[in-house]
Amino acid sequence: MRSMHAAQFLVLFVIAAIALAGCATKIESTLPVEPEQETAGTGIIAADSYPSGADVYVDGELKGATPATIYKVPSGERIVTIRKEGHADFQKTVAITSGRTEEIQASLSELNPKEPIQETKETIVAEPKPEQTLKKQVSEGLNKTSIDRKFTIYFDFDNGLVTDLRKSKTDVFFKNYKTYLYYTAIYPAKLMVVDKPISEISKEECASANDIVAKVLSGQTLCVKTMEGNIAAVGDSWETEPIELEWALLK
Repeated sequence: MRSMHAAQFLVLFVIAAIALAGCATKIESTLPVEPEQETAGTGIIAADSYPSGADVYVDGELKGATPATIYKVPSGERIVTIRKEGHADFQKTVAITSGRTEEIQASLSELNPKEPIQETKETIVAEPKPEQTLKKQVSEGLNKTSIDRKFTIYFDFDNGLVTDLRKSKTDVFFKNYKTYLYYTAIYPAKLMVVDKPISEISKEECASANDIVAKVLSGQTLCVKTMEGNIAAVGDSWETEPIELEWALLK
């Protein structure tokens, strides 16, 4: 008899324990979940491209190569540019939200491979020494630079340098696509295209420059707000492809 009572007590104890465990689980499931802590004022950009290994710029500043995860990006609208030599640039304006990750997938279109190969061969033949500048003074405050069919040229307007190697204070550089030049500003420099020749450009017309990339055709002028806050301009006209450029730091 005693053993029967003990067995009944054990069964009741097990049932009560199971009931209590179920209530605890139900109460726990109704408690509010603590949100993940966000980094105040910044978000993340996860950028990838095909093909990979492309440079990633955020507001004109180089941040790495794809695939890239960029942390502590200030909240607000940001311009993301993904660039790889021999391919057309990819650009997108993204809205960065505090504590969130903005994913970007870029499919880069390949340019005509014959043009870059041709430019590379000619660049090797005409390659100047690293410290040799390509600047030549001309009248009326303008400088004339022979770009000599080079594919890439860098401008440091504040120090009066035009080279085929990037310097510490380079303001802009361009890629030569024969019928047009594609310029990119290096932060904090800014760009703006004006549809008139450089000889007619005034400093006031260039003061509102605020872009980071620009496509410049024959007869147009590129206005540049330099790293040091000065105003410069560069441009020229050509029939089939650019041979030389005129540029100046505007006073």
